[in-house]
Amino acid sequence: MNTQQLECFTTLAKTLNYAKTAEQLSLSQPAVSRQIQSLETELNAKLFNRTTRSVSLTPVGFQFLDDAQQMLSLYYHSLEWISTFHKQKRTVLRIGYADSDANLHRLSVHQLDLVIGMKDAKFTADDIAFQKLREDAFVCVVNKQHPLAQKCKKRRQKSVSSADIWPYRQIIELPPTGSH
Repeated sequence: MNTQQLECFTTLAKTLNYAKTAEQLSLSQPAVSRQIQSLETELNAKLFNRTTRSVSLTPVGFQFLDDAQQMLSLYYHSLEWISTFHKQKRTVLRIGYADSDANLHRLSVHQLDLVIGMKDAKFTADDIAFQKLREDAFVCVVNKQHPLAQKCKKRRQKSVSSADIWPYRQIIELPPTGSH
């Protein structure tokens, strides 16, 4: 899979027209067709329904579209930061969330630099230190209608503890595609 295939796929999914896709990408129509066929062959899945009059996404194509857009977004984001890496003397801080022992293990084998979360008494490693975050700069932001907010309001709590958060299912939500 390559970026040209993904560009052809995402553009065709938007335009649903081979001629418009070719024009937008400065390619010939046969080149767009070859890229789509090549991607479908590689994925072993039909991504578009084609007739002489129309083009539409198949259910698989519709499901794949979000992944393709994310892959392109990540690719272009990487190109951008790599091009400025040496100019701006950037360094990388790989951050994880302590949702399981998996990220703590990644920290101990140097795949992550920092993990944010609650201390897990079961996890031990000689090279890892659990440090309390500075409380006055770290806030919990929650919708006023969320049960946690309602509970704090009812109890007149001015802060949230890990014990308050622990009962809720914890999910990491990544920024939407295109965010920088």
